[in-house]
Amino acid sequence: MKSIITKLLLIYIKLVEKNQLKKCYTSIDDLPVFYWRKIQETNNLSFLIKSEIISLNKKQPSKIQLIILSKLWKSIFDEYLKMFGFAENFIEIFRKINERETWRCRMIIENNKSHQNFINMCDIELEAMKKSNNEGINFYETKAFIESEMHIQIDELKTSVAQFYSYIKLAQSKQANGRGTN
Repeated sequence: MKSIITKLLLIYIKLVEKNQLKKCYTSIDDLPVFYWRKIQETNNLSFLIKSEIISLNKKQPSKIQLIILSKLWKSIFDEYLKMFGFAENFIEIFRKINERETWRCRMIIENNKSHQNFINMCDIELEAMKKSNNEGINFYETKAFIESEMHIQIDELKTSVAQFYSYIKLAQSKQANGRGTN
């Protein structure tokens, strides 16, 4: 009986997923760096859903949406890693996020609320990891560095993740080679 329910749930998720993805940012080429940061700061994957209104806060997604958005976020993050590489601390954070989402999916599929304890533990560990990762790194200082080096203005809501990190890569390369634009 459980396997039939699980199969039906998976079919339902696939149908909802197909419809939901039409309303989402699906690549680092179209995801604005503003929403990339909001997802990183809040762990709220609802920022992947496009909307006409700029929103600083979004309510958490439903359980079905969370499964779909988690899969999409993994795909986007993989694309980012493939294009720009990663720091070791990002790998650890990403692994912990995957572990947390695996527990969430298991809790939903198995209807076992005791998995919430593991999710809570992952959240606590993630917060500690992110706090140590963010010390010394400031988005606005990075943005100012890029703007001064490249003499451009960056609009967080229009600049995609791919563009922003390409600017960083180029500015760092110029700086390392002693060819800064200042």
